[in-house]
Amino acid sequence: MKGLLEEAGGRIIESGVFEPNLPHYLAYIPREYVAQIKDEKKRVELLERWDRAYEKWKRGAEHPPVGWLLAKP
Repeated sequence: MKGLLEEAGGRIIESGVFEPNLPHYLAYIPREYVAQIKDEKKRVELLERWDRAYEKWKRGAEHPPVGWLLAKP
């Protein structure tokens, strides 16, 4: 992102990394909601992804760090 901003003529004022310490986003969605998806292919795929995310959450895996920056043109 920094490279793209600088290439576009912007100037980075400040940047950093935020550690949210949150479980993967899929673990927040109730599984029952995902199970209601009518498109079978999408439902199966998302249920599998949900199960993996939930297992990681149970073992303590967290959302990856989030980068941020302040810039001016």
